[in-house]
Amino acid sequence: MRQVLAIDPSLTSTGVCWGSDPHDWEVMVCKSKPLGKNVAERVRRYEGLFSQINQICMTSQPVMIFIEAYAYGANTGSQMYLGEFGGILRWHLDYHSKHIYEVAPSTLKKFVTGKGNAKKEHMLAHVYHQWGRLFDTSDEADAFGLYQMALCAAGRSTPTNKAQRESVAKVLEQNPITARDLEVACNSTDPV
Repeated sequence: MRQVLAIDPSLTSTGVCWGSDPHDWEVMVCKSKPLGKNVAERVRRYEGLFSQINQICMTSQPVMIFIEAYAYGANTGSQMYLGEFGGILRWHLDYHSKHIYEVAPSTLKKFVTGKGNAKKEHMLAHVYHQWGRLFDTSDEADAFGLYQMALCAAGRSTPTNKAQRESVAKVLEQNPITARDLEVACNSTDPV
């Protein structure tokens, strides 16, 4: 069965979860530190992060990727750098799959907790309550939540409540492929 991949992008600690079903998955955190503020130093940092993610993509060969969309906060300086990294990351991910879905942070929170404004500690608690998985970081928990959402979108898992059904439907609305076509593509053994 083809793999699905979920990414919670961050410049310091990007959470990545991938696998083929609710019980067969891996999670990893890709880390980086600032190398400086000039263009070359920033690009080297982004390349270092992407090389870690690319290794996972090369191994897992994802048919579908769920990535947390940009969160607009007060720290515009770091948001600019995260935007740069996010653009480069998405550009490279398009090489690995044509089925890339951005999930708004509030939609992910609603899928996991039932509320779109949950705090990080609530996300960790709900991931444990819902799926019995305890993670050390919110990056891992967010990536795992995105992975569970991707499985629902691919028809490999069933949403367990109204909030999950609504969240998955909202994400699928952004792409013209039908849910059934996506399910067929994700469950096919043929290359996409």
